[in-house]
Amino acid sequence: MRNLFDKSELTIDLTSLLDVIFIVLLVVMCRQTMLTEEQQQATEEAEDSAGRASAAADNFTQHEDKYENIDEYILFIDVTSKYVVANKEGNRTMSISSGLVDGDGLDSISYATEEEDNAYIHLTEKLESEIEKGKKDNKIIILSLNRQDEDILYRDEIAIENIFNEMVQNYDDVYLR
Repeated sequence: MRNLFDKSELTIDLTSLLDVIFIVLLVVMCRQTMLTEEQQQATEEAEDSAGRASAAADNFTQHEDKYENIDEYILFIDVTSKYVVANKEGNRTMSISSGLVDGDGLDSISYATEEEDNAYIHLTEKLESEIEKGKKDNKIIILSLNRQDEDILYRDEIAIENIFNEMVQNYDDVYLR
């Protein structure tokens, strides 16, 4: 009978095992090479994006520097007229603001339909007052209105535009936006 534990007859063929190990090693190395290439490409794209962002930030900074002190030369006067349809009394509101950065609140005029003529006179007086202040400081004045907005009543829009046009005719360096 043969001895099952006899080591002299035991032969292990490792050739196929070595083939499998080398194939696995080859797959791992190829995968690592592909990942390295993808990482390099992602790094290049990130550096490119960072460069573009830096250039955009520099451009914005230059733009901001140019217009940082624009309120020293230009006075913006904004008139916003609001009409709430749900309001049964027909009350409306005109808000007047002046200045670029802070938007110094000048006045808010609330009025009913029967008081609109007085409200327009009050608006004219406020605009003339602000224009005179701007003229003392040698500023260009730009008037703006919430035109063609759904919140403004058409007759208010026409009346305020007429007041603006009168201001443009009466004063130099007053413009409409």
